[in-house]
Amino acid sequence: MTELSMYHIAFRTQRLQVASLNRHQAGLHQEIMAMFTARVSRYLPPASQQLRSPLEVDSWLDSMMQTGMLLRLTEQVDGDSTVNGSENRSAIGYLFVFPEQEHGKRGYRVGYVLDEAQWGKGLATEAMQGLLHYLSDACLPDAECSERDVATPHLAPEVSRATYFIAGIEPANVASLNVLTKLGFEFDETRQSVDYYRLAATAIAAAH
Repeated sequence: MTELSMYHIAFRTQRLQVASLNRHQAGLHQEIMAMFTARVSRYLPPASQQLRSPLEVDSWLDSMMQTGMLLRLTEQVDGDSTVNGSENRSAIGYLFVFPEQEHGKRGYRVGYVLDEAQWGKGLATEAMQGLLHYLSDACLPDAECSERDVATPHLAPEVSRATYFIAGIEPANVASLNVLTKLGFEFDETRQSVDYYRLAATAIAAAH
């Protein structure tokens, strides 16, 4: 189990509520199986394309949470900012977060999946932007964080502040490439037929 899966993360964007996935949420298996259609999962890794039964969903969730964390996306409802409230609403997507280290620096591999009915609304960019901002601000108690960082109420203090982000996509995935481009990611390398893009956390801070 990773450090991320041990803690709860929650934040809001202009239109979305984002919170750590609750494995015990009612109807979770059906929600995931319904969302991961052939079109939605087309460019995801093979292990994410065969979620046709609760057993396969559990196996996929186990694998994901051994190395990272899943965040659930729901649309905001006026007057309801609680996590329990978001669990009672249908998910419109998920964010994927995987911590890694490079030359002693903390980074995160990030990704997303969005319900087909929500395509074309800018929600993937909005959700990913919120995630990048969150992980750029978050920090461990023993990390080099300012008093402002530690005191900010929406942050999970146990999560290391990012210094960089990595996102991998298949070359044919034009929609996700457009999302990464809007967020400021730049091409880094190609490995095993996957194009990897990188963004420095300092670029996010400069854009604030």
